[in-house]
Amino acid sequence: MVSAVEGYAKDHLKNSKRSVEEDGDVVISDGETSYMYTGGRMIFGEIDDDQIIDAIVPVAIFKGEEIFNIEYLVLLKTGKNYTVIRSLEKILRVIEIKDRVITAEYTDVPPESPYYGCKECTEVIKFRYNKGDLEVLK
Repeated sequence: MVSAVEGYAKDHLKNSKRSVEEDGDVVISDGETSYMYTGGRMIFGEIDDDQIIDAIVPVAIFKGEEIFNIEYLVLLKTGKNYTVIRSLEKILRVIEIKDRVITAEYTDVPPESPYYGCKECTEVIKFRYNKGDLEVLK
């Protein structure tokens, strides 16, 4: 799983380097943009219909010292490897993966805004994996 997450970050950077912070956060950076993830924040559950546990990994993206975006990478496990099938943006947090449905809090407010995460600015949405992509359930 780590190689899929780090591969995703490296695909978006030039001449990147990997480092591990004192608190365990892993940072992939090219000096201008950094992708950071923490193993303890990964969410596990069945996303597709193969009865193998898949994962969602939150990744914070920084431009310099400022947070630029937070993406939730959706990883499907096939055999021994994980593959990133999609990045979810504008998600505050993934609440759960249950019965192959991903429940998450969504917001249009950017992470650098003081209103990021306010209850009035969020809504709960659900996704289901269908034919190679995630669809929003109504």
